[in-house]
Amino acid sequence: ARGEAPIRVADGVESPYTRERWPDTVLGCHEALGVVSLDPAGVMAPHPLFESDDCDPEWTDQGVVSVERPGEDGTALLLFPYPDDPRVQTTGAIVLAEGVVSFEQAAGVAYALTPEGSLLRIDLADRSSMSVQSGVRKFVLSRDGRYLLLWMGDALNLVDTETGVTVSLGPIDDAMIFAFLEGDLFGVVDIARDQQRIYSLPGLNFVDLPPGTSLAEVLDDGRWLLVDHEG
Repeated sequence: ARGEAPIRVADGVESPYTRERWPDTVLGCHEALGVVSLDPAGVMAPHPLFESDDCDPEWTDQGVVSVERPGEDGTALLLFPYPDDPRVQTTGAIVLAEGVVSFEQAAGVAYALTPEGSLLRIDLADRSSMSVQSGVRKFVLSRDGRYLLLWMGDALNLVDTETGVTVSLGPIDDAMIFAFLEGDLFGVVDIARDQQRIYSLPGLNFVDLPPGTSLAEVLDDGRWLLVDHEG
């Protein structure tokens, strides 16, 4: 209130925020403790929610998903269930997969890539896992969890996880990157040619943008806002 002296809540905490799960609890990032809850009165010290120092885990309905010390040989993919009371409880890790070099999650499912190129599908609800594809060099998952883009060998493939249909999008190499974009769009960038191809789902119609430009935003009326890298 006006005229009252400020209260020093905590030291070493950055980026305070709240989550819908705990609207009355202020959370923050502590370098040593990871995600912590804060006492607005400044009486209690910051309390860690999870036995992890990761300040930026993936928040899901089942808990937060994180990796343990990523390295060249892969690392563990971990699930931390939510504590009932984030002010006083801390939850430990459930190991979902060992030897993971990258992962993505959406709609209650996580996909993880092993150093050997095996793509694992992990159900976050029952923690079951299975290998769904071998020979994968890199992958990305759409925001709704339906589509996968897989770099396999020298080709880029699109997998519809609902229908099981796989479509080859043509050759790919180290000079190309790919990602899902806004809405039903995904893009493939040829860095050597400085050109981006934008696909739309599910029909896979595509547009090659002018060289030197990229898609910045899709406007409410459906028009695309492009950025000219040279202008």
